[in-house]
Amino acid sequence: MTESTALYDIPGPQARRRHLIYGLASTVVLLAPAGWIIHLLFDTDQFTSTKWMPFEYEGIQELLLRGLGNTLKAFAYASVLSLALGAALAAGRLSEHRVLRWVSGLVVEFFRAMPVLVMIFFIFVALKVQPLPALVAGLALYNGSVLAEVFRTGVHAVARGQGEAAYALGMRKTQVMTYVLVPQAVRAMLPAIISQLVVALKDTSLGFLIT
Repeated sequence: MTESTALYDIPGPQARRRHLIYGLASTVVLLAPAGWIIHLLFDTDQFTSTKWMPFEYEGIQELLLRGLGNTLKAFAYASVLSLALGAALAAGRLSEHRVLRWVSGLVVEFFRAMPVLVMIFFIFVALKVQPLPALVAGLALYNGSVLAEVFRTGVHAVARGQGEAAYALGMRKTQVMTYVLVPQAVRAMLPAIISQLVVALKDTSLGFLIT
């Protein structure tokens, strides 16, 4: 008889042997492409000192550090503005006022559909904004619109009974959102929020095209 726990059956000898075979096969499948890539890197002399010598120059180091600083600066501004804009648009889409919901939905759908690079170029060329503010504005408009949908769906993902129980206790909508729905929704929204902020970080590279 096989041993068991409260959660699962402990695998027997055949299951353990099968799991070992699966593990070895998966390891080979993962290591084979990695080994081939490393072989190609060595075969094309990518690790020779000549390839890496330019990074020893002080000018190159300063250029890279300045680029890193500008990247982090643009990401910091864009992420804060995206979160703020997303929260405002999500509040509008969850509003009881039809006009506010319609306007917020129109803004969200427009900027979600607009390519980020087009927005950045428009702000930089047509509005004659400096490169960093133009980049930050384009990233904030796009990612803020996407985050607005993340926030809205996160609130809707909370069990309906939670809000109904809060209203039954006499709480106002602002209190229900602040103390009941949003704290529970944050846990579900966090992975999507982090993923979208990573997208914003990578999209800072688009600033190179307008400079």
